[in-house]
Amino acid sequence: MLHIVKNIDKLPLVMSLYQEEDALLLVEGAVYGFSQHSATFSLLSEQGSIYALLEDLNARGWREKVSPLVHVVDMLGFVELTEQYKQSITW
Repeated sequence: MLHIVKNIDKLPLVMSLYQEEDALLLVEGAVYGFSQHSATFSLLSEQGSIYALLEDLNARGWREKVSPLVHVVDMLGFVELTEQYKQSITW
């Protein structure tokens, strides 16, 4: 399952349902969850397949603040993730 998260407030709920074979893609305001000062960062840092949308990071000036654990993808990478995972849900 690909979890596409738009709102940082949804991360605790998403992480409670996250399974080992899932992937997490943070977009829009949820990219703030990648700050090491974020309360949700400890939840995210424990997961394997974590992605952030480049365009949203750039729009918020967060590209340089992203943890090295995060895979940054552009819009083409976003499309490839939706093709790779048969199911997705947007939070």
